[in-house]
Amino acid sequence: MSVYAGSYTSSILSFQHDAATGALGDPAVVANLVNPSWLTRHPHLDVFYAVSETADGAVAAFHLDGTPLGTQPSHGSDPCHLAVNPNGSRLVVANYGGGSIAVYPLDAVDGRILPAERVESFGARARAHHVVFHADRAVVTDLGNDMFRLYTLDFSRWAVAHVPTGSGPRHLVFHPDGHAFATAELSSKVLVLDPDLGLLASVNATISAVSENFPSGLTLSPDGRFLYVANRGRDCVTVFAVDGTVLTPLTDAPCGGVWPRDLAFIGDTLYVANERSDSIVAFRLDAGIPTPTGVFGAPKPSRLLAVQSRYDS
Repeated sequence: MSVYAGSYTSSILSFQHDAATGALGDPAVVANLVNPSWLTRHPHLDVFYAVSETADGAVAAFHLDGTPLGTQPSHGSDPCHLAVNPNGSRLVVANYGGGSIAVYPLDAVDGRILPAERVESFGARARAHHVVFHADRAVVTDLGNDMFRLYTLDFSRWAVAHVPTGSGPRHLVFHPDGHAFATAELSSKVLVLDPDLGLLASVNATISAVSENFPSGLTLSPDGRFLYVANRGRDCVTVFAVDGTVLTPLTDAPCGGVWPRDLAFIGDTLYVANERSDSIVAFRLDAGIPTPTGVFGAPKPSRLLAVQSRYDS
């Protein structure tokens, strides 16, 4: 298995992953693109996608070996996130600066991105930040308007869910039981949400509260018992025990670097991308609590994606 790292550079890096130790091998450039800050892969093809987070904005497709499969304009500035629907027929990009989304058909044979079939702008205050497909819908976080925009899978809008003014919802993860958790970047909270994204509760994103904390990514442990939140102002990963919709803070674990932007599980190992210290840090877990096991160099990492070819043994 490989781990791809998106970044605020001009390249996408690939690391060989040692499943026994969790170590990452020496980095290699798998593809070239300006500010490929977020990556995702096709659910059925050996293809991955990247944003080019620039003022002009673009989305790009690559074979897993790095062969380019073309680009399309993102139809908004500073695209920061993109996702593919479960059957692999559509790609959706969130344009942060442009406050918009664009929906693209994907070629069924090779996965290349076809011209956008839908572009929707949310207005001057909007800051689209995250796209999540869950069950029979798609959800877009709008940090600027303090809301989630809920769509049917054909992207006819059917609801919005508001959160408190000044929250700044950033990233969202659904628990297997159906409820959800989201980071609120501007209020430094974790939002606890019902399946329709109605607010149930909010808790501080860190135990040791600091001003301008800027929580970023979050992820659940594979068994759903723990929630991990990356906090950039505190340079930590805060661990919460999950009991239904109740979050109990356990610890603020140092992230091993500066400005943790993304975190991801690969097997039982937790990895954190520390953008401003040019590092990826691996952590083993003991009763949910992280302990660092290795630091691996990567320039300005912003996204971690585990990648395995369909043809790998």
